[in-house]
Amino acid sequence: MNLLIDIGNTLCKAAFFGNDEWTETIRAPYSIEFIKNLLEKPDINKIAYATVRNHSQQELDFFASSKMIRISNFTKFPITNKYSDKNTLGDDRLSAVCGAFSLQKSNGAMLVIQAGTAFTFDYVNGSNEYLGGAISPGPDLRFKALHNFTDKLPLIEKTKNFDAIGTTTKDSISGGVMMGSLAEIQFRIDLFKKENPKGSIFLSGGNASYFVNSLKSDIFATENLVLHGLNYLLNLNS
Repeated sequence: MNLLIDIGNTLCKAAFFGNDEWTETIRAPYSIEFIKNLLEKPDINKIAYATVRNHSQQELDFFASSKMIRISNFTKFPITNKYSDKNTLGDDRLSAVCGAFSLQKSNGAMLVIQAGTAFTFDYVNGSNEYLGGAISPGPDLRFKALHNFTDKLPLIEKTKNFDAIGTTTKDSISGGVMMGSLAEIQFRIDLFKKENPKGSIFLSGGNASYFVNSLKSDIFATENLVLHGLNYLLNLNS
């Protein structure tokens, strides 16, 4: 059985894959104790992880002693990486692109969108080359920025119910942040589809559900694209 671990800015997600199916998916705030509890499950053969956090040397030593393989240690990938500075490419971005490839099951242009603490937009062309992408603040960061850097604006929670015109300050903030985020995603999709009419669009991440039903294009939505990528790479490199 494979154990896949996605260590994000806010949450840690993990999944077990065995007998050609996902057997269990777990999420919790990140901690070493959470990782240790995962490792106690019997019948784990291989472990892969992706992380966007800065870990202490003690944590990295624990991962290594537990035979956890980081995505950056894999040598085989289904795409050609054309990113100029490969050392700065986030684990989550590369793993999500590989996860999208595994689900698409063929070469072809892809736009991979992750809606989490940050929005990431990653592009693969028709020649199966990863080109790079873009990063911008997710809705939580936008709400916090408005609250932290102004004197009177309150901190608002995310919502799926937002309008273009707010009649209260709360609704105006919700509409501004959520509709602005939606507009950014749709703009990226429109640009991609203009150049790649037959290309595939993947949407993942903890905030994906706030936008998927409002987008105009055909989209493959899956919450655990990073975990799919880790599982694919773990098997590819075994």
